[in-house]
Amino acid sequence: MGRFYCDRAYWLMTRDLLVLTGKILEGPVEPDMAIDLPTSIRGPGLTPIHSVQEVTFEDRPPELGLVIEMHHLEKAPLMEPSHLEKRELKVV
Repeated sequence: MGRFYCDRAYWLMTRDLLVLTGKILEGPVEPDMAIDLPTSIRGPGLTPIHSVQEVTFEDRPPELGLVIEMHHLEKAPLMEPSHLEKRELKVV
């Protein structure tokens, strides 16, 4: 099991993606693993990670990003990505 610290969360509506940027705190975090987007904050629970990649920004250094396809979030339509920010999330 791993842990990921989510610093920021972004909807990329034009690509139907949710991107969580931050850092790996423990263990492996790889594509096809699942990240726990807690139901306590209206998340869907365990959700597949589509990819793990470097995300670049114009105004700050690159960060590690976990990419989640939007169709995995359909069972949690009220989830607000900002509620994932500044949290440790479990990865299995």
